[in-house]
This record gives sequence, structure tokens and C-alpha cells, in this order.
Amino acid sequence: MNPQETKPSVDEFQLDYLKERDFLSRHSFTSSLSFYFKSSGREITRRKTFYCLALLSCVLVVMTTAVAQSVVDNAPLIFLKQAQRTSGEIDVLIYSHKYPRNESFTEFGPEIQKLFGPDSPVRQEREILLNGTVIEQTNQLNIHADISYRYTQRINLIGGKENNSSCFEALKLEESGDYEGVYSPNIMKNCAYKEADLVLLNTARENEVGPGTIINPRIPAGSAIIDKSIAEMLGVRVGEQFLIQFFVDAHMEYIAEDNEEFFTAQTGCKPQDVSNIFIRFPVKVYQIWNNFASKLPDGGQTCALMEQETFYAHAVKYFPDRWSPILKNTTEFFKRKLADLNLTEYSNNVIVNHPHRMKVYTDPNLDTLRFTIEKFAEQAALALGVLPFEMRLDLLESLEPLKFAVLFLGILLNVIIMVLFGQSVMVIYNLLLVKVETKTFEMGVLRTLGLSQTGIIELIIVQTLIFVIPAICLGLLSSIPFLSIIGEFLKEKLHADIDATPSLQNIFYACLVGLLVPVVSSIAPLISASGQSLVSALDTVHSKATSVFIDIQSGSKKLPWVRITFSLLTITLGVAIYYLLPLSLLSFNVGLILSIFFWILLGMLLGLVLLSMNVQHLVERNIVRILFCFASDSFRNLVVKNLVTHKIRNQKTATMYALTLGFIILLVVGYSSIIDSLEIVNKQSVGAQIEITLGNACYNQPGNGDYLKIDKFLNSKNMSEVVDSFAWITCGLREVVRMNEFQAVEVTNIGRFYSENADIFGVTPNIFDVGLKEFYKPGIVNESSSYYPTEELYSIKGSQSGLVSEHFRVSLDLNLEPNSTYMLKFVNEDYQEAHEFRMIGSMRMAPGFEFQSDEVVNMLISIPTYMRLAGSAIKDYTELPMSRALIKLRQEDHQSAEAAIKKIVGFCNENGIHIETWNYYDLSDSLEQNDHAIQGIFATIQVISMILCLFSLITTMSTNIIEQSKEIAVLRAIGLEKGTIVRLYCAEAVVLVTASSILGAIIGGVVGWSMAEQGAIFTLLPIGFQFPTLPLILVFVIATVSGVLSSYYPAKRICNNQIAEIIRVLN
Repeated sequence: MNPQETKPSVDEFQLDYLKERDFLSRHSFTSSLSFYFKSSGREITRRKTFYCLALLSCVLVVMTTAVAQSVVDNAPLIFLKQAQRTSGEIDVLIYSHKYPRNESFTEFGPEIQKLFGPDSPVRQEREILLNGTVIEQTNQLNIHADISYRYTQRINLIGGKENNSSCFEALKLEESGDYEGVYSPNIMKNCAYKEADLVLLNTARENEVGPGTIINPRIPAGSAIIDKSIAEMLGVRVGEQFLIQFFVDAHMEYIAEDNEEFFTAQTGCKPQDVSNIFIRFPVKVYQIWNNFASKLPDGGQTCALMEQETFYAHAVKYFPDRWSPILKNTTEFFKRKLADLNLTEYSNNVIVNHPHRMKVYTDPNLDTLRFTIEKFAEQAALALGVLPFEMRLDLLESLEPLKFAVLFLGILLNVIIMVLFGQSVMVIYNLLLVKVETKTFEMGVLRTLGLSQTGIIELIIVQTLIFVIPAICLGLLSSIPFLSIIGEFLKEKLHADIDATPSLQNIFYACLVGLLVPVVSSIAPLISASGQSLVSALDTVHSKATSVFIDIQSGSKKLPWVRITFSLLTITLGVAIYYLLPLSLLSFNVGLILSIFFWILLGMLLGLVLLSMNVQHLVERNIVRILFCFASDSFRNLVVKNLVTHKIRNQKTATMYALTLGFIILLVVGYSSIIDSLEIVNKQSVGAQIEITLGNACYNQPGNGDYLKIDKFLNSKNMSEVVDSFAWITCGLREVVRMNEFQAVEVTNIGRFYSENADIFGVTPNIFDVGLKEFYKPGIVNESSSYYPTEELYSIKGSQSGLVSEHFRVSLDLNLEPNSTYMLKFVNEDYQEAHEFRMIGSMRMAPGFEFQSDEVVNMLISIPTYMRLAGSAIKDYTELPMSRALIKLRQEDHQSAEAAIKKIVGFCNENGIHIETWNYYDLSDSLEQNDHAIQGIFATIQVISMILCLFSLITTMSTNIIEQSKEIAVLRAIGLEKGTIVRLYCAEAVVLVTASSILGAIIGGVVGWSMAEQGAIFTLLPIGFQFPTLPLILVFVIATVSGVLSSYYPAKRICNNQIAEIIRVLN
């Protein structure tokens, strides 16, 4: 941009504007509007750069508002996917009621028992199945829901063991037509088998209403989809066979009831006598999935899927006719009936999903979401009426630990919109102010031609609207492809669908912001334009760049706007703290609490930035001394003089730049806290690198000694290469004492007026040594002891002691003194059993246990104490109901974890032990997708924020040079070289950016640390503060380069003109 374009002469103005004298003299609405538009058109032609900057700024803020609001609306889906990994895409799970039956295989003799192998599941419960056809025909679930009917059963899968040829031969029996051969007892000797959940589903219906992955085409008859762990254990690939052992007595009993007269006549038995009858049949592998996490509840481990419609048609080919007296005369009858059975009418699982579930789950307030889903579940329960069923809301429970992170992200994104709005206001404010300051001469000429001060204001407003209206249209249009890109990105990472078109509500918000930005940013420039005298406007002799301002105020006429604004802000803050904060605390509205704290945090950020401007110049002087220590004194003095001269304008850019850096730190800390909370919630609940959970260990029955086999294996030489140590955790004591007819376990003080429910676990002494150290947060412990509190539980004192939560210790005012005791009570309807205990220590947090909750008291005790309290329920250590084992690896990497798990799973499968495994590194891989999604969103916002900041920087540096054109001409006239002048203004840009970076980084670090600490307090999780060094270095480099370039080109252009030409133009 050269001087002729920037500051036209008086002759040019007279030539351009005398043609408009008639319009100005008439001053009608039409003539004025015509003049304003023509004048604005000439302004755009002359100042293309400023117009483009203003247009792009407004486009960015409109586009960002539309996009960010759409992302805010869908932000909870990020956490929904995480929760669905363990709970499936299932809103309400209705499952059939079960009641126990006493039959066992012993009444059928040893021949039948050999068919099952060791520890096979035995059906000792009768299910009340749900008839989906009747439910729909009678409109029992008239709640506008997406419903799917399933039948699920725990079964045995049988396949090759170490490529044993005899097993693979047995699996080819179907080809030879030997249907009875599948029942050979030799199969259990030669093959491996594994417990798994078989899920029979209608794939067409599931694909239509969900949940989870679409299965297309449908599963063929005689085929199954299995997970990767089953395939590896059975040694099968796609297209190969394995055997399924499936109990059919539940369905046979219903068939017998429907045909009771015939059944009784043929067998002499009652329908309820049909029990423990199974089919063993071969199945081909159709597909192998890595997991069924979104399809099934409970994480979907060790599952197989088969088609409902074709299941029995294939299975009854292998129907047994000699294992039960009941089948002697009814084999063909049952085969025919089972083959024709519609399993929708005999389901034990009904999946009920909200018809608008994505819309429901985008609510960031989990309390509101819980109310909606629970209301929906109540409607389903009312619709089913008196049918015996049970109901689970697993997805809601999985979202509960993430509720603060969901609120945190939603509020943070709303704050982002406000900050971007403020940045856009600053950019356009700078542009308009520069326009007013650099066009004072032109405005003076217009006023001499008859244009009033009101007309000047109207002209500025029209020029503003000329870029605002196109900017709103372009911003809304550009948001569509941008939303499409974000939508595809989130769909790939999170399988979340975001509409590429902004909603009407978001369009309204974007238009409102687009209009508010120029309105707010025009206030100060309009005041400046209206308050300028005609003499000052036409003064071309004195330089407009000055660091000294004289402001004469009349107290009777001018309102104290600064005091009024400050008063309004303090009143707003007072209302927020005095009224809204107590209201949110009393109603426990966590969303409102976090919103208040966030706005206070943002106010703290802005206040610190404004406060730092008082030391900005001092920091700049020191930076000049450090960076240009090898330059001449005159050069350093010129740089300092320029900084002083441009102090007021530079201060606006410095404020915006420091605010941007602080804001970027806030963003990085914000999304780091979100990712950390996701990871910590999962890691802390497990507490170790690897967790093994024993299946069916905690079902009101003694343990079967499986843990001893695993314990021996983990201590073996084979495992010592990868496993460093391991620890055991029992089932909760209340599960065990129910065998002694106690209904509850409570802890209370000696006076028994304070009581809470308790979960009491027996642990091995090394539990904290094996667990992840980051979650070991003791409250009060014996500081003089070198042992962990769990190790002290195995001392004499520890035999009568427990390790309790810090919340419980404070509630009962316990300490480590011998006389500080509490009571442990086992309660039933008739009597109570009480035990006096001492506190060995307290915990704020512990790996693998939830000590933060104030709803249930977690207490840890030694294994011997656990057995003593269990009484007759546990006779010796072989009956200990061990729930899980935590494993510490010698090498902390993914490969070691996979190797250890593969060995453990292989051993357990060979010994018929059902386990589920948890791998910390698999969780890290899963969270990496969420990390990428959130990081992608926030990185985009950082880029937009930085672009707005750079626009302001470019405007400021360019204007500084244009205003000092006369000074540049004088410096050239006294002999200063062109290169030196260019370096002078580039140095000013470097100093300004460096000083702002230092102040912004310090302020952002303080505010970011405060936000991380606030997050840790709210979530009760050890969320740390990570200073974003790399992003800040990148931002600093980009800003420095941009500042240098924005100074270099204008200075170079002016310096390339002749001195006389520059002076002539300026005068």
C-alpha cells in the first residue's frame, strides 16, 4: 500500500466530492444514502486490504459461531461413545425374571455329566420369557421407542486345542452326516472350550433400530459372528467350524406348556420337569470382530452372535434323543416345534432405545439427561405392566463418572464463542478506529462541503454494514462445508453424526453475533469521529502519531462512562456470587456452578491481561536491551521512541495478543483436563496395568478355588518373564454374608446414631505396591511406618482394623489412637451382629477402589479378617470368593501386556476358568480417538483465534508506519538508510510480540493452573496442569513472522518512494 493510496491530496478530494455537493446540500434520505454507498465504494477501492481484513474477521466469527454452536450441541457425543464401549448403545435393557430350580445333572448319571466337561454351566434357573409379538400386538410398549428382542444364554464354545487333529476331525462331522458324533465324550478331551454369551438376534430389525454396528448382509444359517479372543482361543478362522453347546430346556418348557395335554400323555411328566437338556452342534465362523462393545452390554467380551430366524432350523438337526426319558417319545415333536419357533416370542432381553436418542444424549447436563431417560424407562415399565422383568440403565451409570467432563466441555465451548466474539470486536474496532484516525483530513473536507457530524457517523455506519452483510452471508455459507469436514472427522473418530447444515437456532445465533460485532466495535470510533474539531481534522502540518494526549472534560456535560461500566460489571458479579452461587449450591445445579466459576475465571484472565498492560512498556524496554544489545544506541533509542509513540495503539494489539495466548493455554489445559478425566476414571476404577476379573465369583456362593490355579500359574516360571507382581481382591463382604442370611453390611459409630452402607473387601498386603502409584493418595496413616497401610492390616493390630475412606474418618472423627473405634454391623430382619474395629489409616484415593464417594463406605481388610467375618459362609481358603487380580508388569509397554494376557487367557481356557481381562494400553488406544477428536476441535479454534489476532497485529503495524510517513521522510532526508528504517519497524514488531508473549504466557499459566485445580476439586480426580510449551512456541514464531512481514512491506513501499514525493503527498 503506497502513500498515494493511503492519504490522497486536497485536489483529489475536491475533484471527487464536489460532484456530490448537490446531494449534500439537499441532504435527503435518498441522496444521502446514494452518497454513502458511492463514498463507501471508493473507500473499498482505495483500501482493499482493510476491507478484506474486516470482511474476513466478520466471516470468521459468523462461521465459527455457527460451527462452534453445532459442535457444542454435539459435544456430549464424545463422551457417549466412551460410555458405550462398556455399556453398549442401549438406553434401557429389560431382561426376564429368573427364579431358582434345584435340579442338577446328578440325577442323569455319570454318562451325561461326561458330556459337559469340568465346570460347565448348569441351568439351575427358570426364566420368565417375554413375548415380543404379544407386546407389540397389544401395544404394551406404546411409547414411540426403538425396540429389539434378543435371546441370550451363557454357553460353551468348543474348538481346536493346539491344532489337535482329532478335534478338527470331530468338527467335520456334519459333512460325514454323523450327527450323533458331536456328543462323543472324546470331544471334550481333544478340544478346547470356552464360556461365552450367545446372542440370538434379528439382524434386519437391529439394523433398522440399532444398537451398534450394522450387520449386512444378515448372518447365514449355521454361522456365527465371534470376537477375536474366541477365535484365537479356539484356533478358528473365517469359514472354519467350532461347536456350540446350547441349553434348549427353557424353550422346550414353554412348548410343553402350550401343548400340555399331548406332552403329559406322551411322557407322564409335567412341563416344569423339562430341564437341563442341551444341543451340541457345529457352526461356521461368518465374521470375526475385535469387540462387540457398542452392540452388547457389559463391554461385549467373549460373545457370539447368531440369527434368530435360522438358529433352531440348523440346531435341531443335532437334537439329542437318548439323554433324557422325556425325549423318548417326543423327539420329533420337539424338533418340529423348535424349528418353527419364533424367538421374538421367547426373548429374555428387550432392548428399548429412545427414538430420538442422539438428540437426547446431546444434553450436556447429565441430571437432565438422567431425568429424561428414567422417565422414558418408567413409561416402558408401565407399558409392560405386571410382566415379571428387571430393568437396567447401564449407559446412564457409565456416563455418571463423566458428567463433570461433559459439563466442562460444553461450558468451555460456550466460553470460546464469547472470547472469539470479543476478539472479532477488537479487530473490527481497531480497523474502524484506524479508518477514523487516518481519514481525519478527508472527513474534514467532507464537513467543509456541508456534511454534518451526524452525516459522518452515518457514513461510518454504512461503510461498516457494507462488509457486515456480505460477511454474514459468506460466514453462514462457509459454515456448511466446514461442518461437513468436522462431521466426517467426528464420524470417523466417534461415529457421531453432525448435520452439515446449521440449525435455525444456530443460524440465528450466528447472525446475531455477526450484527453485534460491528455494533459494539463501532461505538468508540463513532465517539472519536463525532468529537473531532474541524481545525484538527484539516491540520496536515502536525503528525497524527503522538504519545501525549490532552483531554479537557466538562463535569456537567459528560457522563463518566468508565465508572458506569465498572459499576455495572461489579453489580453483575455481585448478583452472580450473592444470588446465583447459593442458588446453584442449594439446588446442586452443577452446570450453573461451573458456569459461574468459568465466567469468574474468564474475568480473572481479562483482568490480569489489562493489569499487565501497566508493565508492558517496562518489559518492552528490557527486551530491546536484550535482543538488540549488539545494535547501536541510536537504533535502540529509535525503537523505544517508536514504542512510546505507538503505545496506545500497540497496547490494544498487545492486550488482544496476550489475551489470545492466555486463551490458547486455557484451551489446551481445558481439553487436556477432559482427556485426563476420561482416562483417570477408567484407570482408577481398575487400578493396575492389567486386571483379571473372575466370572461368576460374586453370586452369593463360596469360591471354587479357581483363583488358586491362576495364582499358581502367575507365580510360575513361564509368567515370571513378563509379570513382576500381582495382588488379589475379594468380592464384597456383603455378598458373602448373605449366605448367612444377612441382608446388609453397615458401619456406624459406637453410639450407633450414625450409619452408612459399606462395601468391605479383603486384599492381599501388596495391593498398593501393584496398583498404579498415581492413585495412591492417603489421608491419615502411620507416618513413622515404612509399610503401606494394607501391609499393616496383616499385623496384630491390623487384625481388628480396617482401612477406610477419608470422608468416613471425618464423619466419625476417627484417628489412629487405640481408643478410637467404630462398629461393623451385619443386619437382617431379626437380629444384628456387631464387630468393633479400629482405623489403620484413611484414604482419599486408592488404585482400584472408590474412596471419593460419600454414598457407600469402601473399607479394606486383610484376608484372614475377611474369612473370620464371613463365618460359616467360607470354610477354608479354597472357598475364598476372589473377584479380581491386579497385575504389575516388568516392562510397561503394550506388547508385554498383550503377551501376558494371551498366556493368562490360554491357561484359563485350558482349565475351564471363565475370566475377563482389562488392559490399560487398550484403554489408551481407545482414548486416543477421543483425544484426536477433541484436540482437532480445539486446534481449529486456536487457529481461528490466532488468525483474528494476526489481523489486529497486521492492522496495527501497517497503521503505525502510515501515520509516521512524515517521520520516515525526515529520517531519509537526514541520511538514514532504507534498510535501517525497515529494520527499525520490524524490530518494533518483534519487541511488541515478544513482550506480549511473555505476559500472555505468565497470565495463561496462572489461569490455566487455576482451572486445572478447579477441575480436580470438582471431579475428585488427580488432574494435573500441563503447560502447553510446544503450541506456545509455534504461536510465538507465527506471530513474530507475521508481525515482521506486516511491518516490512509497508515500510519498504514508503522507503522506495522519493523523499520529495512523500513530503509532497503528505502536505
